Amino acid sequence: MEFNSSRVRRLPPSVVKRIAAGEVVERPSSVVKELLENSLDAGSSLIQVLIEDGGKKLVEVRDNGCGMSEDEALLAIERHTTSKIASEEDLCRIGTLGFRGEALYAISSVSRFVLATRREEDELATKLVVEGGVLKSVEKVYRDGKGTTVRVENLFFNLRARRKFLRSRKVEREHVRRIIREYALAYPDVSFEYHEEGERIFSYVADSLFSRIGKVVGKVEGSGEWGCAKVFVSPNGKGETFVFVNKRAVSDRSISYLVRGILKQSYLSWELPSVVVFLDLPPEDVDVNVHPTKREVRFRNKAKVLDDVERALKEASKPQSYFTYGVEKENFLSDVSNGHFYDSKEPVQEVVKDLSCKLLRYRFIGEVSGIFMLFEDREDGSLVMVDKHALHERMLFDRMLKREISSHPVFVPLDIDAFLFKDLLERLGFAFDDEGRVLLKVPSWAYGKEAKVLRELVLELEDAPLDRGYEELARRACRAAVRAGDISTSLDAEDVARILENVPEEELTCPHGRPVVVRLDKAKLEALFKRRM
Repeated sequence: MEFNSSRVRRLPPSVVKRIAAGEVVERPSSVVKELLENSLDAGSSLIQVLIEDGGKKLVEVRDNGCGMSEDEALLAIERHTTSKIASEEDLCRIGTLGFRGEALYAISSVSRFVLATRREEDELATKLVVEGGVLKSVEKVYRDGKGTTVRVENLFFNLRARRKFLRSRKVEREHVRRIIREYALAYPDVSFEYHEEGERIFSYVADSLFSRIGKVVGKVEGSGEWGCAKVFVSPNGKGETFVFVNKRAVSDRSISYLVRGILKQSYLSWELPSVVVFLDLPPEDVDVNVHPTKREVRFRNKAKVLDDVERALKEASKPQSYFTYGVEKENFLSDVSNGHFYDSKEPVQEVVKDLSCKLLRYRFIGEVSGIFMLFEDREDGSLVMVDKHALHERMLFDRMLKREISSHPVFVPLDIDAFLFKDLLERLGFAFDDEGRVLLKVPSWAYGKEAKVLRELVLELEDAPLDRGYEELARRACRAAVRAGDISTSLDAEDVARILENVPEEELTCPHGRPVVVRLDKAKLEALFKRRM
């Protein structure tokens, strides 16, 4: 097809509609997000979300909000019609989730769209049917109670090229779940129900903020507040970060990097807690009109915001002991007969409690090369050296054998061919799309460096024997995790001292048989300095 670039054309209205829709509606989760925001702005106390085929076939959102009249409903499906702003000045103090008046217009332009809405004072609801941006019918129907139901079928049916870029049902479903979880966190006073293929997956009843975070993310173990920031920490080992600005879920790399950097000072990379950050700012100090999806925002004083988040997070997060973190009445050490660490006779928490009441036998001296930890044995004056990388590898290996590793949902397109080892990798906690080209879930020990770990692990598996038992897989996974990056930056010296005191040194070996501990007794030290011949 020839194209004369010297001619300027006015695009047809149908093309303009589809371009505008593409800015707002990227995938089924975008539809869910926009409809949830409309429902929340309408004052709903109960919102139900139903999807089929990951939202590609159907997205339906029902609420019990204030509803609309027939005239308002007809206006709502036109472009730039909204009840939330009236003047240019209102853009500088936006206090609602939606404001552009583009959501229903955009969604109805690329789907088969049905809207039914009723106000408290109306006897019947107004039902609109729109197909590809063209209004097909307007009628009065019965609806039980006030509120609005929006049904979106066959998303992108008129944009075949765009529909081809949607991912598998599983991937799109995970995006939808994330959106609902975000708004459930931001609005604990609203009840949410979520259904897939006609089956209820989860529901959250109206509750307190602490209780809602516990149900959506995990039990809250710490909270902190400073300036505009309120932070909650849940040590679930998933490492998720949720950021909200005036109850709006946003993505901000600066805040995410700050949170992750602070947590890495106290937690292992595969055991990072999840963090929920709420920022409460005057509307005029936040510009939410940056991106069509309103996912990105700009702060008038970003340095102040980051400082508040840092102070609140440091107040909320507290270092966890490797003995007590995620362990209840059970040692993470395995049985000696299997070639692993021994099982403690006492519950670990009780051991740690007893040890904390007395002086530890091993005194921490310092580190060498960022790898070796040096201790003095107070009983015989020996110098004890610990390879902390090997110790971490052994701790990870032992937990993998006990299947104590949690997993994290991710979405990472892969540039390596992991399909040949898909079954083996899934045994280790990884999950892929049907083609094996997108990583959907990773075990916690690989989170944050999943691409590097996979690359190293594929190399390990290529050299592995054909009969790969789980123990052999775990051993190679540990080696890949170490090669992919430093996994021991936050090893606590006191906990290592307790391991030395309670585990026989001959049993402290890495999964490949290398020693974790080397001891130079006082006599050898004196001989090195020729104090004893």
